[in-house]
Amino acid sequence: MSEQIDVKKIERKAYMSYHQDGLWDIFLGAIILAWGVSMMTEMASMSGVWFVVLFPLLMAAKRRITYPRLGYAEFPRARRSKLQMTILLAIVMLLGVLVLLLWMSQLGSSSLRDWLRQYFKIAFGAMVAIVLALMAVIHWIKRLYVYAGVIFLSFAGAQRLNFHMKFSFIAAGAIIAFSGLVLLIRFLRKYPLPERMASRSDTL
Repeated sequence: MSEQIDVKKIERKAYMSYHQDGLWDIFLGAIILAWGVSMMTEMASMSGVWFVVLFPLLMAAKRRITYPRLGYAEFPRARRSKLQMTILLAIVMLLGVLVLLLWMSQLGSSSLRDWLRQYFKIAFGAMVAIVLALMAVIHWIKRLYVYAGVIFLSFAGAQRLNFHMKFSFIAAGAIIAFSGLVLLIRFLRKYPLPERMASRSDTL
């Protein structure tokens, strides 16, 4: 039993170390920031494509920065299932927002619909925050709780001060991306490239 617990602890420590590089944080912040910037331009229809555009860059950065320092690890199927569950939650959230928008656009009136129209920014921020909090539970990444709070407060502030939602996206995305950049700098200092690989990169 103790041996099994030790294995789980080792797996957890290894998995968390792969998320110390801040790349996922930069990726998340960049997507949210891109959504806000898209709303300020005529590229608002591009908001849904940013994931497809930025995800290959994230994977390339992982191969270039993280794997040479920590090595490549193939985590158990249970861990991959949790990652799939996270993606599913994100898709469900986006579909839920879409259904909510379509429902609000229908004719007719009700107290709940009127409330959602009036407090849509808070409701939207709460849904995104809940998804991030669930991701924190699934992936053992406590800073996602902080990001959930940042997103909720940014949308609640927009509701309170009557700002457009694009400013909430921009503010939250910039904070998360900056946090990821700080983590990346710490990661590079903590895990320098092995001399053999460093000399190889200098010759390229």
